[in-house]
Amino acid sequence: MKLKITISILLICSILVGCGSKGAKQQVALAESIPTINLSEDNVQKVQSLPLSDAVQTIDIVPLEANDESILSDISGLQVTASDIWVKTYKDQAIFRFSRSGKFLNKVGKIGQGPEEYMQLREFVVDDEKKEVTVISTISGVKVYDYEGNYVRRRTPLMIDKLTNGAETQFVNYQQQTFIFQNLPIVRPINHPKDSLWSIAWADDSFRYIKLWKNPSFIGREGEIVEHRSKPESYEAVNYWSATADMQIDKYNQELTLKFPDTDSIYQYDTERNDFVARYAITSDYLKGDYGEVHLWIKPRKTFNYFTIRNYYQSKDYIYLKANKGEEIYHYAYNKKDGTVRRAVRQGKLVERKLPWFSQPYIGFMNGIPDAFSNDICGGDFQMDYRSAGCWVEVIKPEPEAIAERIKNIETSEALNATQKEEYLKVLREMNEDSNQTLVIANLK
Repeated sequence: MKLKITISILLICSILVGCGSKGAKQQVALAESIPTINLSEDNVQKVQSLPLSDAVQTIDIVPLEANDESILSDISGLQVTASDIWVKTYKDQAIFRFSRSGKFLNKVGKIGQGPEEYMQLREFVVDDEKKEVTVISTISGVKVYDYEGNYVRRRTPLMIDKLTNGAETQFVNYQQQTFIFQNLPIVRPINHPKDSLWSIAWADDSFRYIKLWKNPSFIGREGEIVEHRSKPESYEAVNYWSATADMQIDKYNQELTLKFPDTDSIYQYDTERNDFVARYAITSDYLKGDYGEVHLWIKPRKTFNYFTIRNYYQSKDYIYLKANKGEEIYHYAYNKKDGTVRRAVRQGKLVERKLPWFSQPYIGFMNGIPDAFSNDICGGDFQMDYRSAGCWVEVIKPEPEAIAERIKNIETSEALNATQKEEYLKVLREMNEDSNQTLVIANLK
């Protein structure tokens, strides 16, 4: 069904949706016509860990150069291209460019209020074909810089809160097309709830919307979603809704695929049809809980016992999924060739945090949700912190106690590449509190 809509400051667009029982029947038919990833308890093979070599061809151990211009206080965003590593820091609000070997090259743009500067960096997108970096700022609009950090042009003066309605937003460049992805769009007033709760926007170079898509799980719930949106003036009285998980987006093998939160399909962008089509269906025998209950921002502890898929990513032969049921983290590897599924379990830790304006505590996972990868290539374990089109990246912070523990883990583990294992250990032993982060870049097959 196509609904004509008008969004303030944007173009008239169309949203492709299904609704009601017709949509449910379409989903059933869809599940019968595409491969199914069956996560049911009796269909998975239980294993201790998932070997990284199943998905990864080679590994690069890259210490990022630390000098007077390139000291990184933290890393809040990272992209890897064929020749460069791009790092965003939250504290400095800056973008740093390093070579693939870790040598510092330059920063992108300047911080300030001038016409060629930006403030309050939100996100950045690297275009390796045009050799440009798009910088999205919360108050400076969207500006473009070249690889050397020089200002090129402004794409739009609109700030992020005029482009999206969601708290978590992602910008993706795919085949010279710009896509904006947002989670539950509830942080600003919504005038047309049935028509404007979009999850994906295809935008032109000036960030005017060409086409919109809605998360299928929103259909039929638009009124509820708007009713439970964030109301800053009444936080004490209203426990507003939030997304159960981030929108998961993957660009492996030059294909744009994604998984909407709260849905049971993986979608792929069809460039000929300019549409997202279902590629895999996902089934399980776990309870998922009531929609409203699991979407509460301040959740009761029992809602974490429901099964929730938190992450998804692709490789040549496998699709990986991460989910939780209580504090148990399930890490799955689905074999594309024969349809078998392996599962390794890790233990997460839920913690409560007191909030001054709520009577009940906020509950969430401490230190994220762990992977179950064993780094059988050069030793130890592997935790994917960031991903780019052809690689996964783990960030090792210069924290002496954590590094010492990692060294012990690597020393006592077996590795397919004994020489690289020793190189890995050497880099770790040379790290200190004055070092920048070291990256473990896993290059996919």
